[in-house]
Amino acid sequence: MIMKKGLVFLLGAITGAVLTFVFFVVLGVAVNGSSRSSDSVDYFDEVGQVMPVQEYKVIQVLPDGNALAMERSNEEYDWYHGPVVLLVGGEEAHYYDEQVVKRTKGGYFRQVGTYRYTARDGSVKTVPAVALR
Repeated sequence: MIMKKGLVFLLGAITGAVLTFVFFVVLGVAVNGSSRSSDSVDYFDEVGQVMPVQEYKVIQVLPDGNALAMERSNEEYDWYHGPVVLLVGGEEAHYYDEQVVKRTKGGYFRQVGTYRYTARDGSVKTVPAVALR
């Protein structure tokens, strides 16, 4: 009788541990899966449009090296309140906060895709992904 109670207790403890492990695995997959789907760059298959912008100002650098930036909206007062874009970095591009990224002589900004992210207020935003060529 005592042996049977001990076996039931042991099996109950093992079942609880297994269920706890499964719960955390499912939770981890759900959290990681949702962040990948909401914060992602969708690159175009075809060549995108050339952006008629002279410069952008970086407002936030992302962990992958890309940066959210704003278009210069007023040259007279040096304001950067234009639309937000994702500046796609490469091996040669290293962005930092408040950096002004200017179009090089003969170069241009080209849209290469779109970037979807979740803003601080919880809303999902989609902005052009732009590369300096």
